Amino acid sequence: LCGWAGMAHDASRLIIEAIQREVFADGYVQVDETPVKYQDPERQGVCGTGYLWVIHNPVRKVSLFVWRTGRGAACLEDIVPADYTGIIQCDGYSAYDAFIKQPERRSRITLIGCMAHARRKFFEAKAEGADAQWVLGQMQQIYRIEAQLRDSTATPEEIRAERQQQSAPILEKIKARLTELQARHTHRPTSLTGGAISYTLNQWDKLTGYLRDGRTQIDNNLVENTIRPSAIGKKNWLFMGDAQTGARAATFYTLI
Repeated sequence: LCGWAGMAHDASRLIIEAIQREVFADGYVQVDETPVKYQDPERQGVCGTGYLWVIHNPVRKVSLFVWRTGRGAACLEDIVPADYTGIIQCDGYSAYDAFIKQPERRSRITLIGCMAHARRKFFEAKAEGADAQWVLGQMQQIYRIEAQLRDSTATPEEIRAERQQQSAPILEKIKARLTELQARHTHRPTSLTGGAISYTLNQWDKLTGYLRDGRTQIDNNLVENTIRPSAIGKKNWLFMGDAQTGARAATFYTLI
């Protein structure tokens, strides 16, 4: 059975390459990764940790799974085509900044952030007081605007204009409040609220990047939804058989 699975993976190579071209065709992708254990003969009694990287094209609703035994910038250099030009939407993980550090890549690739990550941090901090709750209320307003835009038949240009008119002022209000709280040292940096404030302000330019392009999403939820079946799966099958067979799983998740 394992041999047949390997043959199916090998036979699907041209299909996977075609899907990869389609995923990167529109100049806008969402990227995320999830850890997966794998058996490693060199580790006595301990599994290694690999990663299923997921690249999702929200325009065409096409996704690509790629298996790697790491999650550093070198993985992105291998996964993202050398000539790719456009937007990568991601979380605040440092590998993405390291990936575009080279001047030629920085001139071609723009990173935008995930508002859901920032919102999650304030949600975890809401029991600490009114400041986190206030931010959540403001974020609820901008998410309500996004819901209305999704339900409309607005073009990307119209979406961009509506965001600039409606969402941008709310976001500026959030930034001003967070900057003031940080300057006054209202919350300890080690507190949940302090951590949420630091993360949000550090990621601010990326978090508001969606305002500049009507094609983009406010968050990375679409690619996270794509990952979810594999996250449920690994609770059942526990680990990959070895460092190489993760590529087979990536092929099957892509095809499915």
